[in-house]
Formats: sequence, structure tokens, C-alpha cells
Amino acid sequence: MKSSHPDPWQNLVNLARQAPPLSERSSTAPLGFSTRVVARVGQPVERSLFGLFESQAFRALSVASVLAIATVALNLSPVLQAFHDEAEMVDGESVTSGLLGL
Repeated sequence: MKSSHPDPWQNLVNLARQAPPLSERSSTAPLGFSTRVVARVGQPVERSLFGLFESQAFRALSVASVLAIATVALNLSPVLQAFHDEAEMVDGESVTSGLLGL
């Protein structure tokens, strides 16, 4: 069964075959392009509200990352000590016998 849509790859190949050779194409910029570029150099850049939020978001992300790493580093020893104490209790005697006083 033939599809009603042509093959996209074949469509691109046919268009590429019809394109003029590279030597015939113009490799220069359009007329007035450099003038427009130079004219825009001195203009202030318009920033949207999203642009301001984006620049502040990266700063906030870095500060939050540093705080998260510092929090983990400062609280790591008490957490490890709690796991160590729990492991000693399990190794020494049964948890249920320790709780029931048997």
C-alpha cells in the first residue's frame, strides 16, 4: 500500500539536486547588513522579566547547592553515629528483647 505522503528523505534529495552549485551562490552578506549590525552595537539590550529571572535563578541555584552540601557535611557525623549505635544494639542483642527487657 502506498502512502499518501511522499518520503521526506527523497523530497530533500530532490531539492538538493535542484540547488545551484556552490560556486554560483553568493557568499557575501546582503546589502546593508554590516550597516545594520554596526548601528545596533550602541543600542541598549532590552531585557524581559524572564531574562532578569533567569540570571537570578542561576545565582540562587548555586547558593542553594552550596547550602545543601554544607548542611549534609555538618550533619553527617550525627547521622553516622545513630546508624553505628543502632548496629551495635542489633549485634549485641535482639531489638525486641532489648525493648521488652528480656
